[in-house]
Amino acid sequence: MLNAMEGNPVTTIGMQGIARLARVQRPVVSMWRSRSRSADDPFPAPINHDPQRPTFDAAEVAAWLVRTGRGNNPEAPLDAAAYATPAGGGADSSASLAALMTLRELHGAPIAALDAAELRRFALEIDPHDAMLRAEIIACADDLSQLARHVDAAVDADYTTIAALSRLLDASDTDRALALTEPALDLIEAVARGMVASALEGGGAAPTLVLPVAVTGPLMRRLATAADREVDIAVRGSADGEARALRRMIAVSGQASGTRSLADEPGGEPALHIVQLPAAGDVDAVRSLTEIDDVALSMTDGQHALVIGPASLLIESLTGDADRLRASILRLGRLRAIVRLPRGSAPGAPRAHLAIWVLGSPQHDVPVADRSVVTMDLDGLELSPEVRHDAVFDVLSSLGDRHERHLRAFRFGRPMPLRTLLALGGRLVPTRLARMGVANDAELVSRFFDARSRLEADGQRLPAIATRERAAAPLPAAALGDLVRDREIRRIPGTRIPADIFTDNPQRGFRVVSPSELHGPRQSRYVDRLQFAQLGRSARLSEPGDVIVVGGERPAAMLDHYGALVVEAPAAILRVDRAAHASLDPALLEHDIERFAHGDWQTWPVRRLAPGAHQAMHESLVDIVDRMGLLHQQLARLEEYERALVDGFVADVLAPSSEQADEQTEEGAH
Repeated sequence: MLNAMEGNPVTTIGMQGIARLARVQRPVVSMWRSRSRSADDPFPAPINHDPQRPTFDAAEVAAWLVRTGRGNNPEAPLDAAAYATPAGGGADSSASLAALMTLRELHGAPIAALDAAELRRFALEIDPHDAMLRAEIIACADDLSQLARHVDAAVDADYTTIAALSRLLDASDTDRALALTEPALDLIEAVARGMVASALEGGGAAPTLVLPVAVTGPLMRRLATAADREVDIAVRGSADGEARALRRMIAVSGQASGTRSLADEPGGEPALHIVQLPAAGDVDAVRSLTEIDDVALSMTDGQHALVIGPASLLIESLTGDADRLRASILRLGRLRAIVRLPRGSAPGAPRAHLAIWVLGSPQHDVPVADRSVVTMDLDGLELSPEVRHDAVFDVLSSLGDRHERHLRAFRFGRPMPLRTLLALGGRLVPTRLARMGVANDAELVSRFFDARSRLEADGQRLPAIATRERAAAPLPAAALGDLVRDREIRRIPGTRIPADIFTDNPQRGFRVVSPSELHGPRQSRYVDRLQFAQLGRSARLSEPGDVIVVGGERPAAMLDHYGALVVEAPAAILRVDRAAHASLDPALLEHDIERFAHGDWQTWPVRRLAPGAHQAMHESLVDIVDRMGLLHQQLARLEEYERALVDGFVADVLAPSSEQADEQTEEGAH
């Protein structure tokens, strides 16, 4: 069994292929090569002369893994063909291998025993119009029979043709740029299934699945079975190499799943268009948005589209031509839902976000001014079955008519007026807010008067406050991260202070506010003013009205009334431009952070004040702060009295007065 590849041509394998064959990380293979050079059984030598991309005889490597016990795959010789390619093969060889794998699947039997003439004859019969494999097979000359033997070995190693073809495609740069994690694939498949099921309601025909030439094999296979019945699949785009590769994958997937394939692009028939944009690497924003625009313009009523791409393109702020092009797509009125996926949904860009657009028929039943888009932020959530179910339900509700959307109680979705999205000029999906738990109007008024009556019962005389009927809905809260990105609030990092510039002389220094002071008592620490100025751009002082904050497990905030403070990192400064953003208030910002903040600072909720409410709230807050100051003074005096009293009794210098002693004697007699 160790020579399972005997009779095949020499096959080569690269460093990444060896890592996958041995089921280890790529650096482990490099370590094997370097550390075994002087061993009795060194790592096999490369068979090419490229030190940057060495390749090895796959059979030799597999045998070495078994002899030395390295790696985690005892059946490496049996699996080697799945990770190897014929020696000397390049991009043309990969296309020929894929074409032969497709031929093998559609032929329904192994092809190693067929000679070159028979292989070309079957290619003509299976692909008479040369849409996917005939040209690649005819282009092979003397090595066609050898490639056929390798294909049989690769399919046997992977057990199925679809697995072998997928592995061949997964090695490409295009597939890595489009790759998705399993949870993301699960969600996208669930959305597609729901959209197909909605189209099938009432006994309608299954929509044609229209795929782009650039789509990953795993996503294509998930989508191809999304209807739980036979569906037609069309390829959108020209008959270039990428389109031919996709047709091959469709043909093999259809053979495995019962899916009909290679239909013509639909005209006015039901269809589900798929657009997948690369998440990794350089993304051409205008080109990608043009692809979406072309699809949206080609759609007819009853057709839908599912767009998967980077959030930087589909959600975040854009500029120039890209911003104008995205706005024009929004004005078509077909965009129904926008979903931000959790960070890390694209393995090729683990720190980036992916997003989904769902397009449907224009909202003819809704006046233009009242049209809305359901926005959804799933970042920070695990895409569990429960989350997927509710998220898909929110998405499908966005495709319903006006009455259905009105009745839907969204869990994650938030309907946003289309005119608001167009007017924002920034990101399209607000960050999901941390929970606030604020009551409704009636409860708020009741709670206010209950708290006020308890204070008045204690003898407090409070300023008069009246209730009133709201003229309009309160301004919506926003996530702090969104406000910072939209430049409504500036977040200024704190200063990292060298230990040698602190001073004990307050006359020569600026007072320092450390993160610990936001949780506890104030300290008296200062930095030398001249030395602080020499820190350059990092030497920042607070200004009156700044809010000093610290995140982490215990977020806290402090409103700076006077300014000229040095804020020590990791604390930071939040600065509100009241002249430009009148609804934001520093005192309310401090209050909301102290009360509601938890988790990632970007999700902290920030409420807004209606016009005219600032002065009244500030006057009441000043009164409350003054009263709390008096109570703190009384508390401090009581605590000092407590300490003095205890010390006096311990020292036996205090005793009850004569009146107190007489009272205690009388109580004892009773």
